[in-house]
Amino acid sequence: MPSGMPNSGQDQFRSPREKDLADLYRLDHEAFGETDGYTHLVLRQLFDAHRRDFLLLKRDGVLCGYALPVLGAREDHACLLALAVLPEFQGQGCGRSLLNAAVQQVREAGARRMELAVREENHAARGLYKKYGFRDGELLTDYYGPGNHRFSMSYTMD
Repeated sequence: MPSGMPNSGQDQFRSPREKDLADLYRLDHEAFGETDGYTHLVLRQLFDAHRRDFLLLKRDGVLCGYALPVLGAREDHACLLALAVLPEFQGQGCGRSLLNAAVQQVREAGARRMELAVREENHAARGLYKKYGFRDGELLTDYYGPGNHRFSMSYTMD
């Protein structure tokens, strides 16, 4: 976990535990819906393979979001596999806090570039990433299946 994670006094970041899987699944599906949320199997596999990379955000004692930044095949590259915030916490800085923590975590691990794929019509997320400094890449047609397009975005770290 990065040493200088943002903390407003009410926000707490931590790694997940086994008992968090059900809450992570619920959060993921509330944030992304049934069609875009991870299946139990995929979330379980991500948890098993990348448990130390997950960042859980609790605000006022409520698990309100998570991010999953992982190093790529090249250590100087990272991929943000997921950033999810419960709908009732969106627009309150949770996404920005998670993004800050995710970038810091991979930066401390040696990454100099972060990439992600975001749903074409997810204007709120795309706006957050652009405001942070991510640049639009290409449209990834049928990235998650027919008619399920994503935009690639990338961020170069200082």
